[in-house]
Amino acid sequence: MMSRLAKRFLGAVLVPVIVGASGACDSASAQKFAVQHGKTKFTNKADFEAATYLFRGLKRQGLCGNSTLQLVVGGLNNGQFAERVLQTCPGARLAGFEVQDNNARAAATRLARFPNVRVYHAGWGEEPGEFVIQVSKNNPRPEHEGAHLWLTVSQGQRSVGKVKVTPLADWAEEAEVTVVDYLAIDVEGFEGRVIRGLRLESNAARFPCFQYELGGTWCGNRHAGEKWSERDAALHLLEHGYDLYLIGKDGYLPIRDASTLGWITREGNCRHSSGNILAMNAHARPDIRAIVEARRYVAC
Repeated sequence: MMSRLAKRFLGAVLVPVIVGASGACDSASAQKFAVQHGKTKFTNKADFEAATYLFRGLKRQGLCGNSTLQLVVGGLNNGQFAERVLQTCPGARLAGFEVQDNNARAAATRLARFPNVRVYHAGWGEEPGEFVIQVSKNNPRPEHEGAHLWLTVSQGQRSVGKVKVTPLADWAEEAEVTVVDYLAIDVEGFEGRVIRGLRLESNAARFPCFQYELGGTWCGNRHAGEKWSERDAALHLLEHGYDLYLIGKDGYLPIRDASTLGWITREGNCRHSSGNILAMNAHARPDIRAIVEARRYVAC
């Protein structure tokens, strides 16, 4: 049965009920649903639409003013995703991180009208260090998406600078951020390192709800040298008590096991699924969990 809080949020976000009566979703059904709707619901920018629904619901609950929510976004790029969130939830505190200096400055300008934003020209990683920012030699505009970090310049790539990185757990400690209510990770192949840098063994309550990108960033040059696959990352999160969802434009598809995610993303062949995963544990805000629960797809 759907919880009372979830039913309350259905009215708040003005959408039809899309969760099954049992709320369950077996692996085979999830795989089938993801394949059937991969090109319509689970696209690369589906998280923009999902964020609008999520933060619209939080706004209706009076949670978007007076710095109630702490949000963190990286890579910020030019501030597109952060702007989408803040247009709906303008009073939230938001820390944005971007490795390319030009993009960081552009994002700071774009987000300047919002009162509680701070932009960092910095990256995230597993350990503190300095990395090369590289793009394809065929990319004439490095400020576009696709710039990624590596220790040295890889074959077929060119350097557009260097940047210091720090584990998010260290930044949160130094910034005295006790809870990040929502974290968006879009780091072009550095996802595994960033997730390990959260140090969830001791920080699950600090990072209770976050999204990270799937797809091409886990293949090819951007993923070179990373020891985790998408399945490995999912297994790590499941072992640390997180529920996983594939983010759709208008809902969330529960991922019950790491093998399902591996199947959906066709690991090993780089026949990847686009989109993002939402990871959420028991420490997540009840209002966020209720909105996600209310928007689960009927896939079973």
